[in-house]
Amino acid sequence: MRLILATLVGLCVGLDLPVVALIATASAWVVIYVFGGPANFELEVRFSDESAILDAMLALRERLSERGFRTVAMSKIKFKPIVNYVVTGPRGFRRSALEREMLQMQNDKCGIADWHVD
Repeated sequence: MRLILATLVGLCVGLDLPVVALIATASAWVVIYVFGGPANFELEVRFSDESAILDAMLALRERLSERGFRTVAMSKIKFKPIVNYVVTGPRGFRRSALEREMLQMQNDKCGIADWHVD
């Protein structure tokens, strides 16, 4: 949606239509703000203890919810101690906030061996 907005404004400016560009920009950002939801991020977590992976999965989901993140989906990869989460946060949520929280959780020794945010 933002790419289309940038193309539209670029065309308006290139065609020397600054008033149309201003109106298009203002109305598009209002629509994006009202209807655009928070960003979703995919979080891949590798747990260190394979025997208690179910408890660790649920504990991580609970800790994320305590810190204000909402888990949209959660799936475990077969035969591996890897769990994929789809995480969202409140409006204005940034990827760096999730990375900070995950780094803090990994330092707390809660069973997380490695993690990656997409």
